[in-house]
Amino acid sequence: MFFQAEADREGRRLKIENFQSQVCVCGASTNLTCAKGRTEMGLKMLENRMIIWAGVKRNKGSFLGIGILLLLAALSLTAVLMTVLAGNSYIRDEMERAGFGDLTAWASDVPDIEFLMESIQEQEGVESAKAQRLIFSQYEANGVESDSQGQMIPWTLSGNRYRFFQNNLSGYREDPKEIGEQEVYVSPSMKSMMDLEYGDNIVFSIARGGRTISLTVAGYYEDPFMGSSMIGMKGFLISEKTYEEIGSVIEEMGMDALARDGFMIHIQAEDGITVS
Repeated sequence: MFFQAEADREGRRLKIENFQSQVCVCGASTNLTCAKGRTEMGLKMLENRMIIWAGVKRNKGSFLGIGILLLLAALSLTAVLMTVLAGNSYIRDEMERAGFGDLTAWASDVPDIEFLMESIQEQEGVESAKAQRLIFSQYEANGVESDSQGQMIPWTLSGNRYRFFQNNLSGYREDPKEIGEQEVYVSPSMKSMMDLEYGDNIVFSIARGGRTISLTVAGYYEDPFMGSSMIGMKGFLISEKTYEEIGSVIEEMGMDALARDGFMIHIQAEDGITVS
């Protein structure tokens, strides 16, 4: 039995050694296979790089052109964004300078404007409110009729609310000393809407029976509030005397009046209150 046990132990030892040698052989074979695989993969990647680089060199001009186009597109987009941001900032600054406030309301046929203004100023969150006189009227120029009422606004030199353009719109000019009784200043957008040029006439409807008033375009003014061609309602600067004469006709004609007197009410909210 002793010899039998020794023989069994010797047999198990030989089996273990044989198994270990097989494992070593398999491990070596696996390592060789992995090394071969890595070598083939490296060669393939190198081949791909060479092909790509050769393609780039062959089409260098095309890639350069694409790069230039992308650069120009990026510069154009940046310029547009800067222009939009600067334009919005300028409009906000001009509206604040001109005293348009945070909110503007239009009113017509107001029997007691002072009472209305006091009522608005007593509302919670309102810091101030100012009324700007105007007359609502339909108008026509160069054979084109307006699809919404315009606003005839009396202008005085002391107001300093609006800025005036050169007749060729190349820049600003000094404020006129006065606006003549037969003159009117218009927004530059009227050039595209009605092809209005310096010296053209605008006819405003005042009352039934053909009561109209024809005013000659004496120039252009900057309207940061309603100057966009996307806004139908336009403002027209007229003389104080013309405004009073039209107001007298409106009062005289009563129900037959087509024009209406009214106000723009500019409301300034208190700090910390957002108007939406």
